[in-house]
Amino acid sequence: MRYEKYAAFARAQDIQGICEPFLEALGLNFFQYCKSFSDGGWMVVNGNRQWLQDYFEREFYRTSNFRGAPEDYPEQYLFSSSLTEGHEIAVFAKKQYGVGDTLTIRHFTEDGVEFFIFGAPVERTDSVQFFLNHMDKLQQFMLYFFDRARQALSHIAMEKLYLPYDNFPHKEISGDGMANVKKLFNLKRFYFDSKQYLTHKEVECLRWVGQGKSLTEVAMILGNSERTVESHVSHAKEKLQCYKMTQLVLRARELGFI
Repeated sequence: MRYEKYAAFARAQDIQGICEPFLEALGLNFFQYCKSFSDGGWMVVNGNRQWLQDYFEREFYRTSNFRGAPEDYPEQYLFSSSLTEGHEIAVFAKKQYGVGDTLTIRHFTEDGVEFFIFGAPVERTDSVQFFLNHMDKLQQFMLYFFDRARQALSHIAMEKLYLPYDNFPHKEISGDGMANVKKLFNLKRFYFDSKQYLTHKEVECLRWVGQGKSLTEVAMILGNSERTVESHVSHAKEKLQCYKMTQLVLRARELGFI
């Protein structure tokens, strides 16, 4: 395979620019996005060109844990401790790149399954607890990544791969770091599939409603008219196909918006 012609290599620098500030802020050292399409194709995205080169030269795609049908992935979260003991990719990542424990978050889409893989430095001994404590930040980054990397992901998806495979195996953030993370997540659009999204204002209203505020109270908090807030909430209901406020709040939480 002429892996160097794969679109992910051409876009690696763009991906690195999107991910690096977030990883540094949280003290992580690895992020990879993978997608398994319903038609059998797949794609892998990483900001480290050398890692991509190793991934293809060593044929790690043959033993990837993230290529299969949606029903093969019953768990939404997968910690590295859940992987097969001595998994080849994990061993190599630890030895060559200093990547220790990882957390993979799975997300279903209309055309497949997405995987967001976060890795902590090998010297970190509290990785699992760290991931659990900062799950909200990781999920916010997923939204941020999808928004910022849309053009690159679309380009790479046009060259999705169809390759044979076998052996498919089933510290708190510092103040400065947290400020950097919050700064990153100043999104204008929150996508919940490849084309549809909620606006920043719609999500902002839902977050206050999710905290038990009435629309009147939300209007006062945001300095908007009640009619404006009602309009934002109504648009969110229509987009998420929810007819009751309780449904809307639950759906927004499922998507990680609030």
